[in-house]
Amino acid sequence: MDRFRELCDEFYYPVRVTAPAGTPFAASVDVMRLGPITVGELRYSAETTIMAGDLLAYHVNMPLSGRFDNEHRGRHFVAHPRRACVYRPEGATRIRSWDNNGRLLSIKIERPALEAALSALLDRPVREPLDLENHVDLAAGAGLSWARLAILIRDEFHNGGSVVGHPLIAGQVVQSMINGLLLATDHRYRDELAQPAPPSRPRTVKRAMEAIDANPAHGFTSGELADIAGASVRSLQEGFRRHLGQSPMAYLKSARLAQAHEDLRRAEPGETTVATVANRWGWGHLGRFAAAYRARYDVPPSTTLRTSGGHSPGS
Repeated sequence: MDRFRELCDEFYYPVRVTAPAGTPFAASVDVMRLGPITVGELRYSAETTIMAGDLLAYHVNMPLSGRFDNEHRGRHFVAHPRRACVYRPEGATRIRSWDNNGRLLSIKIERPALEAALSALLDRPVREPLDLENHVDLAAGAGLSWARLAILIRDEFHNGGSVVGHPLIAGQVVQSMINGLLLATDHRYRDELAQPAPPSRPRTVKRAMEAIDANPAHGFTSGELADIAGASVRSLQEGFRRHLGQSPMAYLKSARLAQAHEDLRRAEPGETTVATVANRWGWGHLGRFAAAYRARYDVPPSTTLRTSGGHSPGS
């Protein structure tokens, strides 16, 4: 139990952990940190109670199995695999697992990161803690989509070659997790986020395009591109869709595809592989890279590599 408590203190918060007297206790924690987000799977072998003071961060506990009794800010609620519990930065927390062999996906989001993301979406400062509802429905809609993204991160814990932590990808994963939670959970700004944003003007779209074209290897996020363009995240997305027919992230992916094409075209035979080049430019799924490449260049990437070094097919 002491080791479990130490891991919670290291990756999450100082906690008190108790179990019924005489009950054998075993627990384990697998954790991945992505900048301001910590995603961990906690497993318990016995009925367990965890107590913490102010978390100073936003937090979601998503049961993978079992039921969990929760108290936070004077409210009581039950979490299970179809309903996650949500905690605000202030307020004592008590969590009790009712089941042996309970499994919990525990997601911590640093307060400044979530509030900065909300400010970028609204295009105005948000200075007070966000009044997130104490639960999120995982059975359908935005909550289900968000849960699937969290589980994808969990599934990458032990993948040594995972692109989830790749500099070109990690920032987008973090932003998707944060923005997804803002869309999946009730709070005072949720209706406003659901409304369409006015599109950016062409020159703001051009500034974002120029930043991408100048440095496609940079791990841009939607928020960073919006800052460069001088627009809100939603306004820039709408401007890209109106003027280019795609999102800023799709434009970034297209720019990286072009860079991958150049790397394949210029490579000397035998010095690299398609997978290496795809991973270098943030394409973690080789099949999707090959499909996108063929759709754009009319040949598989392997053909370009095979005829690389300045040679062309048939020469």
